[in-house]
Amino acid sequence: MTDEPGPAERPAVATRLGLSERTVAAHIARLRHHYGAHTLFQLGRQMRGDRDA
Repeated sequence: MTDEPGPAERPAVATRLGLSERTVAAHIARLRHHYGAHTLFQLGRQMRGDRDA
């Protein structure tokens, strides 16, 4: 199972951002690598920091 946007959601995300699907995927991959996140949920938590902890 994956947290990535499904096939139906990817075009909507890219369109909303004004980017191609591949560009959005590349940005997410770079961010996940930078933060050491395996899932989008982990990425969101790590980018947000420990503000709620």
